[in-house]
Amino acid sequence: MARAFSKDKVSISLPSLRADMFSVSLAENVGEVKKNGFTFAPEAGSVRMRKFINKNISNEELFQAIETAYRQGWNLIKLYFMIGLPTETSDDIRELVDLIREVGRIGRKFKGGKNLNASIGTFVPKSFTPFQWDRFEDLQVINERLNYLKATVRFPFARLKWHDPKECFIEGVLSRGDRRVGQALLKAYQLGCRFDGWDEMFNYDLWMKAFEESGVDPHFYNRDIGLDEVLPWDFINIGVSKKFLLKERERSYQQVQTYDCKWGDCRGCGIPGNYADIKLASQPEQAVEEKLVHLTLPAPAVSGTEFSEKPVAQPPSGDRRLTIPKSDPASGLVDAPLSAKPYVLHYTKKGPARFLSHLNIMKLIEQAMIRADLRLRFTEGFNPHPKFATSPAIPLGMTSQSEYIQLEAYGELPENLLARMNEYLPEGLVIQSIVPFESKGKWSVTQPLRVTYKARIEGSTGGETPAVGELLGRANDLINHLCDHYKGNDFWCSSRDHERIVDLWIQSERPLEIGFTLSVNPDSGALMKPRDFLEQVLLCPPDLAKKCLIAKESVHFTTAGRENHELTVS
Repeated sequence: MARAFSKDKVSISLPSLRADMFSVSLAENVGEVKKNGFTFAPEAGSVRMRKFINKNISNEELFQAIETAYRQGWNLIKLYFMIGLPTETSDDIRELVDLIREVGRIGRKFKGGKNLNASIGTFVPKSFTPFQWDRFEDLQVINERLNYLKATVRFPFARLKWHDPKECFIEGVLSRGDRRVGQALLKAYQLGCRFDGWDEMFNYDLWMKAFEESGVDPHFYNRDIGLDEVLPWDFINIGVSKKFLLKERERSYQQVQTYDCKWGDCRGCGIPGNYADIKLASQPEQAVEEKLVHLTLPAPAVSGTEFSEKPVAQPPSGDRRLTIPKSDPASGLVDAPLSAKPYVLHYTKKGPARFLSHLNIMKLIEQAMIRADLRLRFTEGFNPHPKFATSPAIPLGMTSQSEYIQLEAYGELPENLLARMNEYLPEGLVIQSIVPFESKGKWSVTQPLRVTYKARIEGSTGGETPAVGELLGRANDLINHLCDHYKGNDFWCSSRDHERIVDLWIQSERPLEIGFTLSVNPDSGALMKPRDFLEQVLLCPPDLAKKCLIAKESVHFTTAGRENHELTVS
């Protein structure tokens, strides 16, 4: 897949990998377009704990996989660990630190900065697992071990990440709770617990208050559960028997490995059948050499482009042109170079799309271009991305009639490109046009000269409230001041950025709509934010300014090398 789609700059990203299955060919092929980084999940820092959880990966296998990734050009490795596992001791935590230190020693063998992200999670017992009877470790113990890691893992190559143990404590209650926990969950919602997956929104005290008011003891659900107790989920049949889970728990405490039944050896888990269909794979033998599967895909057609029957000379070194293989195999493969052409894309952002961030918008438009068969020009290097230049990002929540992207594409534009792209975009995000332009010596969408906005206060009338009336009065006074004393409505406003007001007008008083055009500071190139204009120039109270719905109406751009020249794109 990586080789088949690399010409379209489609990168392959893998989830956490088994260190004992990692190979040189995997590293080479997955990183052909973009080196995102590899993630390995040893789960535990010590070999003893890995055997306990039936993840029998030795340190040697893990270090060999990491060294292979570093050697093939990857600069970042991610490792995932858990603390608080049953039978875990301080020695296991110290071995985790030693493992991270050894990864740093391996990284120093290669040129360039080799880095490591170590993510620390807290073990949470879950239903229908061999550890569903084990307790959630005491929070004080978890915090002591986590603080030890924070204080010890201070290596320049390593970055330590962790989950809040208190969040994991709540997760433990919910994962093994009965119907009584449902009342606590509802109470937590009523108390204001929202978006608790975000660290800044999680409130442990509110959860504990919800448990208290619901008469639920959270520690009861995070304790050691007796092996003969009736569990709240025992009435659910998942196919795997409770007897099998007890047997697996006993094997873990004895550090006896249970092999994957996909190799054909039945473990008697309880799933019905005659075991004839268990064998899903053949036991791999030691390969003499690694073999790759080559996919043959049809060559992409470029609308409006004809290829010569004669071979075309290869472009000189440094000439970044796309070569598309000839589609007629009878005449042989002939490389036809195509130069990338510059285009400018105009799109609008309204309705629900105004709540999408600038980065999300760029990603959505890029995906729509690729799905509509527009062959974009990408940057060079380890992490290729489309050669986009965009107009300055607007604040989240603002609508806009004039947003632009400069891009480069190969060949002619596909038929019905706009309709096909808009089909893949969410409501409110609409591509209006894509037109070619000559980039040398011309304007750039990254350098706006003037921007026109419209601010509207919904449901307001001219004198509805004192604040709205005062705002309307100050706007009229400034309009009169501009007309009477400043030629051409050009006025330097007294703000910290010293921007210019090019024009100001009252479009409507019921509801109040104020239109204004701001110009960049010719010295610094800075452009005042529209909300700052309302608050700093019109002295609009911040509470009232937050109620204003601001829309970006139009943009005027500069032309390179020519002062005071404007070009408007519509």
